[in-house]
Amino acid sequence: MKHGGHIAEYLKKWDIPEEDILDYSANINPLGYPDWLRAVINIELDRIEHYPEPHQESLKEAYSQSWSIDPKEIIFANGATEILFFTLFTLKPSKVLLLSPSYGDYRDACLKLNIPIIELESGWENNFVPSLEDFKLALENLPKDSMVILGNPNNPSGLVVEKSLIDLCQSRSEVTLLLDESFIDLTDKSKDQYPTTDYLVMRSLTKAWAIPGLRLGYLQGPAPILSSIEHNIPQWSVNRLAAAVGRELLTHKKYLKESQKMIEKERNYLKNELKGRGFWVAPGEANFLLFRLPQNYSPSDFYDFLASQGLFIRLYKDVKGLDDYDFRIAVKDHFSNSRLIERINAFVKQPHPSTQRKHRLTPKRLMILGTASNAGKSLMVMAFCRIFRDLGYSVAPFKAQNMSLNSFVTSHGEEIGRAQALQALAAGIEADARMNPVLLKPTSDQGSQIIVCGKPWDQLQARAYYQKREYLWSQITQSYENLSRDYDMIIMEGAGSPGEINLKKYDMVNMAMAKYAQSPVLLTGDIDKGGVYASFYGHMNVMAQWERNLVKGFLVNKFRGDVSFLTEAHDQVLKELGKPVVGIIPYQHNHGLPEEDSVSYDLHFQSKGSGLINLGIVRLGHLSNFTDIAPFQQEEVNLISIDTVEDMDKVPLHGIILPGTKRTIEDLRHLKKDGRFQAIKEYARRKNSLVIGICGGFQMMGLSISDNLGIEEAPGTEEEGLGLLPLHTQLMREKHLVQMNSRHKEYALKVAGYEIHHGATEIPEDWDLFEEPGLGAQNPRDNHWGSYLHGIFDNDDFRHRFLQELLDKHHIDIMPKWGSYNVEAKIKHFTEVVRESIDMDYIKKIMGL
Repeated sequence: MKHGGHIAEYLKKWDIPEEDILDYSANINPLGYPDWLRAVINIELDRIEHYPEPHQESLKEAYSQSWSIDPKEIIFANGATEILFFTLFTLKPSKVLLLSPSYGDYRDACLKLNIPIIELESGWENNFVPSLEDFKLALENLPKDSMVILGNPNNPSGLVVEKSLIDLCQSRSEVTLLLDESFIDLTDKSKDQYPTTDYLVMRSLTKAWAIPGLRLGYLQGPAPILSSIEHNIPQWSVNRLAAAVGRELLTHKKYLKESQKMIEKERNYLKNELKGRGFWVAPGEANFLLFRLPQNYSPSDFYDFLASQGLFIRLYKDVKGLDDYDFRIAVKDHFSNSRLIERINAFVKQPHPSTQRKHRLTPKRLMILGTASNAGKSLMVMAFCRIFRDLGYSVAPFKAQNMSLNSFVTSHGEEIGRAQALQALAAGIEADARMNPVLLKPTSDQGSQIIVCGKPWDQLQARAYYQKREYLWSQITQSYENLSRDYDMIIMEGAGSPGEINLKKYDMVNMAMAKYAQSPVLLTGDIDKGGVYASFYGHMNVMAQWERNLVKGFLVNKFRGDVSFLTEAHDQVLKELGKPVVGIIPYQHNHGLPEEDSVSYDLHFQSKGSGLINLGIVRLGHLSNFTDIAPFQQEEVNLISIDTVEDMDKVPLHGIILPGTKRTIEDLRHLKKDGRFQAIKEYARRKNSLVIGICGGFQMMGLSISDNLGIEEAPGTEEEGLGLLPLHTQLMREKHLVQMNSRHKEYALKVAGYEIHHGATEIPEDWDLFEEPGLGAQNPRDNHWGSYLHGIFDNDDFRHRFLQELLDKHHIDIMPKWGSYNVEAKIKHFTEVVRESIDMDYIKKIMGL
């Protein structure tokens, strides 16, 4: 019988990638080590050049104050195994009474020290509980200087020691009782106080706090006995890092309560599933379960089948009360546990595993996170959607929660993030609301309109939004599950940065979603902004263990220069963070793809300086769907951002566009306040001037905007518009979401796009811009016009006709070289650059492909 956790042995024997392994043979807290642990260790590293305290005096003092005991009644050592050995070595009991089956190290330590053992056997027939009569008889026959070792809970049965057994031991005061409570903190029998000095209590801190690599345990009991044991333990047995963590543990009892709750739920799940398949299961209360395989199955076939899937469980041989049919499994998180049950179910249904097709544990999912907004997540997801589509997979994008004023309307009238629509296009599928179940459209610094599953749901401030997390999370997971049933692969996108420690407890889109999907994660950083490697280090430093485990590598995005200069840095990243850089993506100038983050808005105004046409774009406080202007980057157009009145006269403007906004009335008032409202009106009176409004900008061009229902402002609010069109707009409660095709009356050209607005606008019949009534209006005198149609300039023929009209109006006779806003071609080009810049074999490997 071996101790569990032999990862290196599994890797060698079974030739399975480490990321495919789930080790059920070692019983460690499934929550992993606490979030704060890394910071404690980092701080203590600055003192690593100093020796630790010889016998951990400060650690003893901290625990004695917390438990109100004498410091002499506790000693610390390098794990419970060391404590066990030195306790037996010091006390030299003439005999040791053990229950069988029990933890194998009790027996091994006695054998090494030539201490005779008496084993009291119990088995499945009595649920591993010895009878009081047998235990009492065995106790009475012990010499007075003997010892009784009881596991509480017992390993491997998981049973908590009955008080009657402890009472019997205490009735023989000349016999030492050693109670091994290494796993007690992971049960609901855990105590807050440890007052006993009547017998020895040994505890391991490595199991409950998931730090077996640090090694820390303690022995609590009568001071004279502890003093003699500590005398034999070498100085500095506990290193500085372990001691620092040990002190910190006292202030984090909430972690243990969360662990106990999770373990109880998952233990019951495993019990019920195993029993439902005909297994015997011991009624344990620990973070592990002992079960027995039905006799009609082969134990070796069972073990080998699970091992071939990367699932390693504990098996027992030559142990009294157990045989080859008995196995033990750790209680892990629900995803892992469900995978184990899934494979056990496969074995039970077909008990000949050699005929089974190997099942990959790692799902066909990939998540792209970023070190910051605008790091390139959206376009990376787009590229991976296309790469895997080209490999023959049916692929869908997914972003659990998006915050953007750039949205898109699906063919079903659902509103989602513009990026997910682009990603769906790259995947060759139709966009739908499942790909972005929660969309936040900011209306103020702290408030947003909340779109859930494609429809407006509520208007909330940040704190109120987070209070709705449970409901929103249910919508996210349901959408994800529904999407997963329809596609071979899901490529997920995070939001902002997963390193925002102030938001981690509210997270629904970054590591929380990666954990739910058990998806490998690639962390993307923008090297063009600088500090990309420091950001990789910082993110890994603030991540919990389970988060770091999901991160499989890094992408360096927007690189300019010779990649060979990065080799040394990438070697250091791999050595120190244990994760490789799997891609160096070159900076793609003017890629022409619509971007989502408002950070990218200014990129549209990096003027070429040689454009034939100067087009002014009025920057609004709640600017939305600014992707409407992206097609002009493909033309000989200088885009001029009009942030102030002074910007109106920087260059002669051939036209002005009022774009969409999420807060039409508020932004209209701001234009009046800073003078741009009047400047635009004066510009509109100039000869050959042209003002165009899109969506909210279209509404601003009218005579008035009313909000009688309180959609954006106080009920009954009305604001005067620019008066360039004879329109009256009333904001309505129901948002108008629709894809639209029509024909421009004057140009006689077909146009297509989508509408997203709360307003209902009255348009005089002879002022309609399109054949479809209500879609837009044009002033027949001076040609100022506006439309509700987002994406109208995506149409090459319409955009070219519009620009030619501007050239003609201003008597510019130069024939431009017209561009093409061919999104498909741009997706293909961008994807090819990414494909050539990444380690695709490694990415396939982490995805289980």
